[in-house]
Amino acid sequence: MKGLRLSGAVLVLAAILITGCGGGGGGGGGSVSQYTGLTSQAVLTDNNAETVALEAYKAGNTSTSTTGIMLLSTGEKTTTYSPAPLAIVSLLGNAMKTIPLPMEASARASSTQAAKPMAVVTATDTIFDGMGGSMSYTLSVDDQTGNFSGTFTFNSWHGDGGETFNGQTVVSGNIDLATGAFSRVTFSFNPVTFADGSGSFSIYGSISMTVSASSGSALLDVVLRNESSGETVWIDDYSVTTTYGPDADFNGQPDYEDADLSGRIYLSNHGYVDIATATAFRYYAGYEIPSRGQIVVTGAGGNSARLTVIEGVPFSSSYYVEADFDGLPGYEWRSIDHLWI
Repeated sequence: MKGLRLSGAVLVLAAILITGCGGGGGGGGGSVSQYTGLTSQAVLTDNNAETVALEAYKAGNTSTSTTGIMLLSTGEKTTTYSPAPLAIVSLLGNAMKTIPLPMEASARASSTQAAKPMAVVTATDTIFDGMGGSMSYTLSVDDQTGNFSGTFTFNSWHGDGGETFNGQTVVSGNIDLATGAFSRVTFSFNPVTFADGSGSFSIYGSISMTVSASSGSALLDVVLRNESSGETVWIDDYSVTTTYGPDADFNGQPDYEDADLSGRIYLSNHGYVDIATATAFRYYAGYEIPSRGQIVVTGAGGNSARLTVIEGVPFSSSYYVEADFDGLPGYEWRSIDHLWI
């Protein structure tokens, strides 16, 4: 039994701001229009509370990195994956890290320099991932403001868990001229294809990342479509707040990160639920399975389910789900413990 490796890009870029601007950068409803599932509020019962809570944590059944088969209290078997947003952001983060930015010679160190006429620096190249995939990019950068725009084109670009990206995304954002590093990047999808061991998924919407060295916040609004089944998941107004732990081994990245999650997720077969973090999810460097954490999932009539990670270091071996169906304080129903692996 072993934990799965979480890309260092998630640790470097976990201070992310994810904003849905519609498919292909077209604004507002582009990504939302791709969602074809139930739009009513989910009704939680003792027959579906576990499934709904787990899918809310994973952001639907469209995630990556298979970690095993688990048996629900209902007798239903299901495959467990790490959350889709982490896998996707990790893959994009790795792509960003490979790009050598051409800004150091153009940075304006004084107000006098900043007054010089704008020059646009263009960077274009193809980078290979060492696993048969590649990414081509073209960026045009304003060397006074650091603002840029361009495209990334993925050709079987691999993530750490073997997942791949295919297709072109329009990008824009800002480069910190003092450091020569990305500070903000927005990716617009219409769509790109994300594939893992469980299937192939189209991603509609946009993801914007704001990079910070210590902490950050996130907001997501994207639709993922399973290209085999046609099932869709809409991740709507979904926020992530991330805080980094110490770097005790001095390897240049924090030993763990804590993530608080909240927002609304539309699950195709159940409808929407609102989620809130009761205890932050802790992910140790190198692992996709959390070490601890707890979320509360609320459905119709105020009924709720609570998913609790049974704490372990560096990753948890199991979790359980409780549910409240009568609206009174406390959870009157509890599942068995489920193994992540």
